[in-house]
Amino acid sequence: MRKKPYHKLCFFFGLFACGIGMLCWCYPVCKKQKEIQIEQQRFDQFFQKNAYAEKEDLYIAVIEIPKIHLKKGLFPIHHPQNQVNRNITILKESDMPDQQKGNFILAAHSGIGEVAYFNHLTQLTLGDSIFIYYHGIQYIYQVSQIYDVEKTGYISIDRDIQYPTLTMITCKYPTNKQLIVIAKQIDSKPYT
Repeated sequence: MRKKPYHKLCFFFGLFACGIGMLCWCYPVCKKQKEIQIEQQRFDQFFQKNAYAEKEDLYIAVIEIPKIHLKKGLFPIHHPQNQVNRNITILKESDMPDQQKGNFILAAHSGIGEVAYFNHLTQLTLGDSIFIYYHGIQYIYQVSQIYDVEKTGYISIDRDIQYPTLTMITCKYPTNKQLIVIAKQIDSKPYT
């Protein structure tokens, strides 16, 4: 007895569905691996060459928060990647870390998703260390304040203006509040 063409058709559709399933599974894995590779190349360029060219796709600074295992490159303020839906964002009102008594202000998403870089900011406590690498200098900060504000589109930053500070802002998922973490600069030194 001969097999009916229906069986062959089901077999090929099954193979096709398996192939599509493998592609759907492999694509995000391969994409994530490529992003990690690009990130590492940018870190290498930043730390080995102190390359901070604003017109290229290079980082202008790097933030490192050891307690929450975060190390992320930051793009210049006017760069297309300096957007909260793509990266940790340097706000335009920000002063750069080398400015006397300045306030380096960063914002990022929390919650779920690939761009929730500040998701674990809630784990920080007073005294925790944060490092910013900028123009060949490692700026060392210590968390000095943590507080919530209502999410209204406007934030009043309560900081000691006698010291250079780092302010990090994120939504306090899943509430209607924003978390503000302020760190005081306690030291700076060249990095190699």
